[in-house]
Amino acid sequence: MRKLVDLITSPPPWLSYPESLTLFSELELAGGQARFVGGCVRDALLGQVSDDLDVCTDLPPETVLEVLSNAGLKVIPTGLKHGTVTALIGEHKYEITTLRVDVQSFGRHADVAFTKSWLEDAARRDFTVNALYMEISGTLHDYYGGMSDLEKGIIQFIGDADTRIEEDYLRVLRFFRFYGRYGQGAPDVRSFKACADAYDKLGDLSAERISRELLQVLGASDPIKALSQMQRAGILRAVINDEVSLNSLEGMLKLPIASDPINRLSAFLGGRAELAKKSSKKFRLSAKADKRLALMCREYIPPDLNILGQKSRLYKLGAQAFKDQVLLSWSMHPAESRFSDYLELIEEWTIPHCPVSGKDLLKIGITAGPDLGVILKQIEEVWIKSDFTLSQSDLLSQMVSGNS
Repeated sequence: MRKLVDLITSPPPWLSYPESLTLFSELELAGGQARFVGGCVRDALLGQVSDDLDVCTDLPPETVLEVLSNAGLKVIPTGLKHGTVTALIGEHKYEITTLRVDVQSFGRHADVAFTKSWLEDAARRDFTVNALYMEISGTLHDYYGGMSDLEKGIIQFIGDADTRIEEDYLRVLRFFRFYGRYGQGAPDVRSFKACADAYDKLGDLSAERISRELLQVLGASDPIKALSQMQRAGILRAVINDEVSLNSLEGMLKLPIASDPINRLSAFLGGRAELAKKSSKKFRLSAKADKRLALMCREYIPPDLNILGQKSRLYKLGAQAFKDQVLLSWSMHPAESRFSDYLELIEEWTIPHCPVSGKDLLKIGITAGPDLGVILKQIEEVWIKSDFTLSQSDLLSQMVSGNS
């Protein structure tokens, strides 16, 4: 059981932002009501300050857009069909959504109707801990026992769990993400069963939505808690469609250095290059993330690599890729403390530039073409084997004497 923050004696800072006061004042002057909702309220109860400022109002979205625009505020119609506009006020962004109910759901999206009822709006939200509302005055509204669940570490659906999942199958992954972050003890039995029963529906979700949730699960302070339950429910096999390695991921989490979701994904995939390639394509990772994951899983770094071998690998890979490979290799053998020396090398050694370039070879008469690149590569290897000490003149003279 966790202790929640008393928001009366310790109100969240966003409640008194001048930008918040301006926003709520304009909406109320237009005859509407407004409340903060969801994540920012939940996080405030946990003593965390959220940058995700979601607001609900009973005003129609077109009215919100008009009122705030007339007040000289920057407003973006991000999703008028679903009742959402975005207000950019000072340094803060507010997602403002009109109270709504889901009229018809299709497993991935829903047709909505706007309402004046706060209870109806709360009823359409997924989990009890997300149906928390706060007025600008500080008054808190909890329609489904979200505070009690948050205190006890229980993540459960509002209403019938099977029905809520049928409305949007992404809620299966969201359940485990929220459980990983806020849950305590075993997951809620009713909610877990509904998620396990819907494992075969995840194929209807877009790759982008799945990967976004999975990377957020991997980014949690303790992703193993959620992932092990996802594995038990058959969710991991449905999402990855292959065996994954919780052991390697646990090894990475034990390391005395921070890792990010892509690092953890590489360990989660067991460092297998083919699986990394397949998963990257399946989840449609960004080109940057795809390249980084491929480099991580391309080659294992042994713990007994000598200093020249370490420098050579660092020189060829660059600092980021070298660090990524070290973390993955270390995660597979977390007891090998010598890997920490590899990471120290990144800080202590400045990666040098090869003193011979293609232009230098052209100046001494080497003809431009494919052979030029081959010769340049050979010179670079000689320079690396010299522990990066040979000068330009040394390298060129060796090449000339070798060709004479």
